[in-house]
Amino acid sequence: MVNIKKIEDEDLLHQLSGAFKDYGYEGTSITILSKVTGLKRPSLYHRFPRGKEQMAEEVLSFIYTWIEENILNKLKENLTPEEKINFFVHQIGKIYENGKNSCILNMLSATKCENNPFSEAINNTFKTLQVALSDIAVQAGNDRKEAQNRAENILVEIQGALVLSRAMNSTAPFKRMQKRLPDILLSR
Repeated sequence: MVNIKKIEDEDLLHQLSGAFKDYGYEGTSITILSKVTGLKRPSLYHRFPRGKEQMAEEVLSFIYTWIEENILNKLKENLTPEEKINFFVHQIGKIYENGKNSCILNMLSATKCENNPFSEAINNTFKTLQVALSDIAVQAGNDRKEAQNRAENILVEIQGALVLSRAMNSTAPFKRMQKRLPDILLSR
C-alpha cells in the first residue's frame, strides 16, 4: 500500500506563500516548493497543473481573501478612525511578525520580465488597501486628496520598513514604523 501525504488547501497555500516570501518568484524552484510542502513533484503538478505560476496565483488569491476577511471587513465597521488604524497596525504586525517576514506582494512583483503575470493582482491588492486607509483618513477629517496621499505614505512606510528590517536583520525599523502610522494617517 502506498502512503500518500495529504495536506489541506489552506496549509498548502501557507507553505507555498512562505517559500515565495523567502525566495521570491524567480528564486523559488519546484524543488524548494516540494521540500517546504512535503509533496513530491507529481503531487504538486496534480494540484497545480500549470505549475509554479498557478501556485503563485492561488497564493495571491488566498492572501487577498485573507486581507479582505481579516482586515478590510473590520475597517468597514462602525469604529473610530483611531480604532481602525490601531487595528490595522496590529494586524500588519501579525502578518509580518513585526518585521521578520517579507511581503509576498513585493516578492512576487520583483521579477525582471516586462509582463509580470501577477501585476494586476498585486496592483489591485495595494489599491484596495490604499482606498481603505484613505477612507479612514477622510473619516478623521482630511480631504480626499490628502487622505489618498497619507494612505500611500502608509504603504510606502510598511514596505520600506520591511526591506530595512530584513536587510538589517532587526525588527526595530518595523516596530518604529508601526508607532508612526496612526500619526501619518490621522493628523490634520
